[in-house]
Amino acid sequence: MVTSHLFKRVGMVAVVLGMTACQNPDTKPQTAPPNSPPIQYVGHLPCADCESITTTIALNSTAIGEYSDVVFAEIYEGTSDGDQPFAEVCTAVIVNRWYQDSTREGKILTLFPEDQANQQHYLFQESSLLKLDRDLNKIESTYPYELTLTYSPETEE
Repeated sequence: MVTSHLFKRVGMVAVVLGMTACQNPDTKPQTAPPNSPPIQYVGHLPCADCESITTTIALNSTAIGEYSDVVFAEIYEGTSDGDQPFAEVCTAVIVNRWYQDSTREGKILTLFPEDQANQQHYLFQESSLLKLDRDLNKIESTYPYELTLTYSPETEE
């Protein structure tokens, strides 16, 4: 399966990069129970100077208000230097908050990467995450800014 191959590839990249921990200094990450498989979202986001950015987000919980560690991985595909992988473990929080110029409320995932200037926001939808801009607005584009739910322990029986 392409998704499991991608996740293994991203996992190997993460190990190679040493799984740099990125922490928001004001938070204390919570760890998930051992052997708890992550909830995984994958998508191909647009890229200005490459073919696309394959993005994977793996989180252990979708509970509101809990800080947790999230694996965030990207592969910049088709760059002039070939595919360029990037992965890190970030602190993330999920909250109900206003978005779209404060006209709508929704469940938002915020990632706190090592480079705090690059916080990312995603809106939970039925079976996907929709990337929002820095002001928590939907990105107006003809290109997709959505990551699809590819694995959740809740769907296994």
